[in-house]
Amino acid sequence: MQQNETCFVYIRIMRNQIQTASEVKNSSRTSTLAHETRKSVMILLFAAISVVAFGQSIDSKKLTKWIKGKSIELKDNSDFKQLAQLLTDKTVIGLGEAAHGSKTLNNIRFDLAKTLIQENGFNNLAFEMSFNTGLRINHYLQTGEGDIEEILKQTNHFFNKSEELLNFIKWIKEYNKNSANPVNIYGFDIQVGFDIIEDLLKYYAKTDKEAENLLSGFKPGGLPDSLRIPTLNRLRERHAANRNDYVLKSDFLEYEYAAKRLEVLSNAMQMEGSGFWGQVRMRASCNAEVIKWIKDFEGENSKLILFAHNGHLGKGFSIFPRVRTLSTRGNFYDILQKEHITGWYLRETFGDKYYWHC
Repeated sequence: MQQNETCFVYIRIMRNQIQTASEVKNSSRTSTLAHETRKSVMILLFAAISVVAFGQSIDSKKLTKWIKGKSIELKDNSDFKQLAQLLTDKTVIGLGEAAHGSKTLNNIRFDLAKTLIQENGFNNLAFEMSFNTGLRINHYLQTGEGDIEEILKQTNHFFNKSEELLNFIKWIKEYNKNSANPVNIYGFDIQVGFDIIEDLLKYYAKTDKEAENLLSGFKPGGLPDSLRIPTLNRLRERHAANRNDYVLKSDFLEYEYAAKRLEVLSNAMQMEGSGFWGQVRMRASCNAEVIKWIKDFEGENSKLILFAHNGHLGKGFSIFPRVRTLSTRGNFYDILQKEHITGWYLRETFGDKYYWHC
């Protein structure tokens, strides 16, 4: 037993459950079946099944016996406390999903996250969303300023425009009112939109007019592509050199966030010109670096929950459908190697303190 294949078993179980649910859609058994589906999902989520994903056959009887011996039956959300007790030594937990945009998976992950926040003291959440969107959400959480629904509508990741995430953020806001350990939200993805430039322009409008003028060249119709990265390098050097002045005109948090925005924007632009597999590799390593920055920035005792697709959070290789690369040669999938996967970098950084649930 080597590589993690929880996803494969999980998908197989879910497919069977969904088909059955469709057959009894209008039946009185629907609510019971929904409960059974949820229970099956959770059993597989936390079974931590490890088998070789390719090249070996799976003995279904042995696998079934192993699952039954390792599974924890969850009757309702109160049972999440059992799972939280098993994760007390973890400081970075990745809550994955087999597919973006699933209401069921979102609710399960958010329910578990609530327990980890309340029982295990996790106080930072990082989502597969643009870094800047995360900062906007966190500003809303900490100050109450802004419209959270509008912020989510403007995100460039479609799966973050969900009612489940909106409700979860509202829950966190209420939780923070009476908590001695308030929760922060971040985005760790370097795939960004123009909003990151808008927020940098606002920052430099009050700290450095020359920097604001330089950044204005990134508006549509401004600087040619060949001058953008050199200009960003000049801005980053200027930002570091004027640290004390900038902090006086804003504050420490705003300064640090602006510095990280510049770095993320620079990485995003370099990624665009690196070819398909270069983009995959760079996105994985840069996203891992953002996650490490969040953990370090929040302090040694911080605890971090990650929300992303399993293809990002896994610790080894992963399947990548060829339809994404428009390739018609060979198999219908490629294998993402470790350097293409954020979770591999996280394992290298955090060791056994990083735990991934898919």
